[in-house]
Amino acid sequence: MKALPAAFMSLALLLPLGAAASDAANASPPAASAASSMGLHGMVLFGGRDGLFASHMPMFHRPHDIQVLLQLRVADAKRDAELRQALARRPALWTLVPEHFELDRFAPDAPMPLNQFKADWVKGHFERGGKVRVANLQFVVEHVLLYQRLSDAPRQADHFDYVRIAASAQAHEQFWVKRITARPDADQILAWPLTHHDGQATAPPAELSVASHGSVRAATPRELMEALRAQGVALAHPPRELYLETGDLE
Repeated sequence: MKALPAAFMSLALLLPLGAAASDAANASPPAASAASSMGLHGMVLFGGRDGLFASHMPMFHRPHDIQVLLQLRVADAKRDAELRQALARRPALWTLVPEHFELDRFAPDAPMPLNQFKADWVKGHFERGGKVRVANLQFVVEHVLLYQRLSDAPRQADHFDYVRIAASAQAHEQFWVKRITARPDADQILAWPLTHHDGQATAPPAELSVASHGSVRAATPRELMEALRAQGVALAHPPRELYLETGDLE
């Protein structure tokens, strides 16, 4: 698993699974200590033709108290192309149900980094009625874009921080992911295409701060658009919100 170049480090209802879920999703978790990060770590899958990304669905307790963003690919090139085309063609919520593993293996100093894993590709939220599209896909981790342990300290911040996620600085498909900082919080992913003017691509910042308002936990797409405009980035329309979760981060 390669380290991401510095220029892009900051760029990128509990229902049972249906009968089509793979053995990896239904298997009993391996024994783990109270401090272990072993578990079934569901992820939001997003991206498109330029690349694939996965965002761990965190909570404020072990083994899920880490925000992780990955750039990855499907080991099978045909399936990889199919998945990218599906994400590009119909933006919607897609999730992954991986086999059980130690989430800490994505840490920068992990003694045994996790370079690949198997997961079910699910249309919709895998715990809220989602349907398995393809079971037991082999994913290869190309880069760990973000790894940060969550704090359950009370929220006091007067702003929200977002990181830009993209396969490259010039990739057409660009995403904003909210940094999860303090309790309570929100897990949020937004998408917007990189716009071009006279052959020149707009140059958005690698990170962005947006003022918060009282008890609100995340910026609205329009607020994000206005913050980008203040940075000199022209958007024809607000970013599209792909995912917003607050219940798991109370």
